[in-house]
Amino acid sequence: MGIETMNKRRISLALSGGGARGAYHLGVLQYMDEIGVEIDSISGTSIGALVGVSYASGVKPKDQLEIFKSKEFKSVFSFKPFGPSLFSINLKSEILDKLFLETKLENLKIPTTITAVNLHNGENIYFKSGDAVKLCMASCALVPVFAPIKYENMLLADGGIVNHMPLDSLADSNLKIVGVNLHPIFDTNIKTTLWSNFKRTLFVMAFSQNRQSQDKCDILITTPKLSKYSILSFNHLDELFNLGYNDAKSILVEFNQ
Repeated sequence: MGIETMNKRRISLALSGGGARGAYHLGVLQYMDEIGVEIDSISGTSIGALVGVSYASGVKPKDQLEIFKSKEFKSVFSFKPFGPSLFSINLKSEILDKLFLETKLENLKIPTTITAVNLHNGENIYFKSGDAVKLCMASCALVPVFAPIKYENMLLADGGIVNHMPLDSLADSNLKIVGVNLHPIFDTNIKTTLWSNFKRTLFVMAFSQNRQSQDKCDILITTPKLSKYSILSFNHLDELFNLGYNDAKSILVEFNQ
């Protein structure tokens, strides 16, 4: 393989948030691995941060998928309906040691930036160093489903509140930016339950933000089919993985020539 071909296979990768839909990210990464795409840097928020950091620490996409499907991973989250949030997060769970082979962001094999919002002032914070586990869980802490996480002098919550597919940290790259968006144009069949209205509001926020980010991507991987899966569709992880894999295969044609 010549140097020119190798450079064409190098990219910067942005991973959006989207809860259980994050298995779609894993399918995309699996296909990239198979065709030899070299990821030079990663930026992610919420589940995109978690998947990106785990991958950058050396955990293969299929191994991540099995972890997410395991009973041990589900035990990380405890239902606490009468507390400050619906679920609490056990940051000391042993399964997280398998998901994060490196505990410091600055020591990852691939430079990775993750985002979280500081609820003290509403600022969107970009982290390139620090506690990988705590910061990833903070980036996933969608209030009021999860309680915000205290980190240093900040109170951190889901980065998708402010920036659902962060690209700023990739702006200086001379490589193509591939964005994976878990919040495409969504279904018009609107339900009016409390939970449905909550999810709908999140999707409207995400869609508005993502339209701006999508324009900055050289290549965008997404599909309207994602709309039929909720952010809590943890019983459909294999389907989402396969969907991401097949979409990457059809979209990343130029990398497999």
